[in-house]
Amino acid sequence: MRTNRTLVVVDIENLAGGTEMSPTTALHIRHTLYAEAAIKDTDLVVVASSHRAFLNWGFDWPDRRALVNSGPDGADHALLAVLGEDVPARFDSVVLASGDAIFTDTIAHLGSQGVHVTVAAPASCMARLLRMAAAATIYLPETLIRQDAA
Repeated sequence: MRTNRTLVVVDIENLAGGTEMSPTTALHIRHTLYAEAAIKDTDLVVVASSHRAFLNWGFDWPDRRALVNSGPDGADHALLAVLGEDVPARFDSVVLASGDAIFTDTIAHLGSQGVHVTVAAPASCMARLLRMAAAATIYLPETLIRQDAA
């Protein structure tokens, strides 16, 4: 069944290079991701992070579903749960904004179910097997990572 809907899942800590980010960096990540991945107003966007990082992006990222899950790989596990919510019946495509290898099996499974999956992340943060499991890749600028450190 064609839905013409896209699910966008964002591991903002992966794109920022960690939990330490300013609100300005979070906005830069959002604007860059939306432009590079051609995210539309009709797409369902889910952003996850730890409670610590949420304070820097949560109030400036409108029209999204926010997930907060702390602990080792907390944001990753929250996004994996979303990707397990009967995605093939609800969406034609998924954009995964993360390069973490933990998503590889889930992305491969979604692809085998007919979901077109695009992975978007800086090349230096994108796991090789994740890149291979996706139907398409978008290499985001390396400047997203630790922009605040400059």
